[in-house]
Amino acid sequence: MALLLLSFSSHAQIIEDIVIKGAERTDGLSLLSQLPIAIGDEFSEQTMDDALKALYATGNFENISLKRDGNDLVITIKEQPIINQIAFEGNNVITDDILQAEIRIRPRQTYNQARVQADVRHLLNIYQRYGRFAIRIEPKIIRLPQNRVNLIFEIAEGRKTKIEHIVFIGNDFYSDGVLKREIYSKERRFLRFFATNFDPERIEGDRQVIRRFYRNRGFPDIDVSSAIAELNRPQKFFAINFAIDEGNRFRISNIKINSKLPNLINDDEGLLKLIRKADLDVNDWYHSDNIDDLQTQIVNYLHANGYPFTDANIQEERNLETRTIDIIYEIDRAPKRYIERIEIVGNTRTLDKVIRQYLPVSEGDPVIPSRVNSINRTLQFTGFFSDVSVDLLDGSEQDKVVLRITVSEKLTGSLNLGIGYGSLNGASLRFGLRESNFGGRGNSIDLSLNISEQSNVFSISNRRPNYRGLPVNVNYSIYRSESDSGFYDRTAVGASAGLSYRIGQTKWYHSISYSQDSTTIDNISTTASSIQQQAGNSITSSISQAFSRDTRNSNLAPTMGTLFSVSQQYSGLGGDNHYVQSTLRYSAYSSLTRNSTIDFRFRAGHIEATKDELRLTDAFYVGGTYLRGFVYGRVGPYDETEGIHLPVTQYATATVETFFPIGFPPESNVKGTLFIDSGIATKTNFAYENSENITDTGSLRQAWGYGLVWHSPVGPIRFEWMRPFNYEETDYLDTYEFSLGIAF
Repeated sequence: MALLLLSFSSHAQIIEDIVIKGAERTDGLSLLSQLPIAIGDEFSEQTMDDALKALYATGNFENISLKRDGNDLVITIKEQPIINQIAFEGNNVITDDILQAEIRIRPRQTYNQARVQADVRHLLNIYQRYGRFAIRIEPKIIRLPQNRVNLIFEIAEGRKTKIEHIVFIGNDFYSDGVLKREIYSKERRFLRFFATNFDPERIEGDRQVIRRFYRNRGFPDIDVSSAIAELNRPQKFFAINFAIDEGNRFRISNIKINSKLPNLINDDEGLLKLIRKADLDVNDWYHSDNIDDLQTQIVNYLHANGYPFTDANIQEERNLETRTIDIIYEIDRAPKRYIERIEIVGNTRTLDKVIRQYLPVSEGDPVIPSRVNSINRTLQFTGFFSDVSVDLLDGSEQDKVVLRITVSEKLTGSLNLGIGYGSLNGASLRFGLRESNFGGRGNSIDLSLNISEQSNVFSISNRRPNYRGLPVNVNYSIYRSESDSGFYDRTAVGASAGLSYRIGQTKWYHSISYSQDSTTIDNISTTASSIQQQAGNSITSSISQAFSRDTRNSNLAPTMGTLFSVSQQYSGLGGDNHYVQSTLRYSAYSSLTRNSTIDFRFRAGHIEATKDELRLTDAFYVGGTYLRGFVYGRVGPYDETEGIHLPVTQYATATVETFFPIGFPPESNVKGTLFIDSGIATKTNFAYENSENITDTGSLRQAWGYGLVWHSPVGPIRFEWMRPFNYEETDYLDTYEFSLGIAF
């Protein structure tokens, strides 16, 4: 580009006209409006320079020259070309469609270098989320006739940048191994190919996970002051260091209300009832989530009982000597402000309406601080975002605010492959594909395939939360299973649909569903001639409901909390089978010491025919995982004539198990286990020819055992030795179990 300036005379000269040359698409009046000078202004070097800078700042011109012709200012421009096509080269990890959706520049727009560079920076960030930090993106143009260009992004994706080491500094109470299991980021491991790439947004999410983990276990003052990521072995691996200050551990010494409202007393029966029903109790460890949940319940109670502009602020009074803390809910008036507008920023994938469904507030609602503060935790809980920030901005009037929610999205898809081996079930292969935010609509889709020597199971399920804006989750599934019991083959194909919802503000959930399946029994063994009449196909049409409550701190290796569920299935809405089946499940987990836990697990089931007799496939089999020491399906009622065990209509199993360190470093994730399993399997009530020859003692079966559990780099490995000590002669016993799972 060039700037041609004529020399100026010593006396001032006035611009009499402005002449534009070279414009093809640019409107003259539009260009003049962008100039900081006008007809009638004086010629000067400064005004000419200001005009040149202003025109270049628009980004619409490739070249500009200004010159004086007498008393006229002549502006000669060369317009930026029009983008004809946009293409990507060298991209294998991310498809063209995804990259095209992420950039802002589009075909038929004016080429603008600043915009192109902004898109390059954004694409670099996208690739970093995929673990690529050695990425290079170079935009190039190919000139075409009629002042057009093709824009090409040349991409060198480089190798994935994985995490080699995760180090925690200052964690005295919980070991590195415990914290590593909680966070999203995972170290590079042999045969682990997924979820190990470095992602800066995930690291920030890890800080929040660690903080929440501690605050729900008695550490209100936990501080994760920094998370430093250092790139070592140039462009290959990251080392991440988390600096932690745990603070003191506190138990709750008191929970009380302090009302500043003249018409609301501290011992209001409704408020006291909320405290009694809450998941908080005196002498419990401090638990941030439960404290916040009670705050929300108190605010909802106030608003439902004629106190709309009130809030319940949490005050905490610590006693450092006794390591106890008083939780005080201070009820006071809140400013009368309303939410004028809700703005959601940063969601390039998740739809606005999906996010709004999770919000505890709507436009027009009063501003209640506790509800606004709960937005962060509510949205983080969806699993769609690595970071959420909430800001209140001034609205159009003094009593109105704009609620701005800024989110950072994270990858929500996962692929799981696994192989395993058990001494009872032989080799197995597992495949799972899950997307928890399909299409940005919050839908969860799961596809799973399990293949083993004795069974094959395939299923597809879809979960739609907040269906049509309602606080209910709708679930659909289809499945097919094939199994070999040893005496007959069973094939089942079915589908189900249902919904679930949270009961009020509690942690209780209720679900109801309808299912129908077609089951075929064939290939019955000649040694089981008495069940030949069970051969053939039957249709089961049933409706089920369940109540459940889950307060565990982890689904995989919980160390505290409980799980309770009770369900009932009624079959007889058409079809061939008619029965009522009830099941109960309860588990409790507690920490004995820093690295040891004790678990109690109980299961029970009962099924009763309401018409005709049950089929083999409707009853229960016991043994194996839930009654170790006894082979699955080979315990309970026994046909002495044909030498086979029969399924039962009643059963109950209980397990007490402890996990404890055995001298290995905590980060090795190796622990010993000691357990006692007990169970009862009794009663038969289905079509069977030799019913008079069945021995059914209904006695208690028991076994104790010990073992080794290792969460190894290649997956979980268990070695268990069982010693049955209470059994019947007809039971098939098992004294050793080995299982290996490889997840990658």
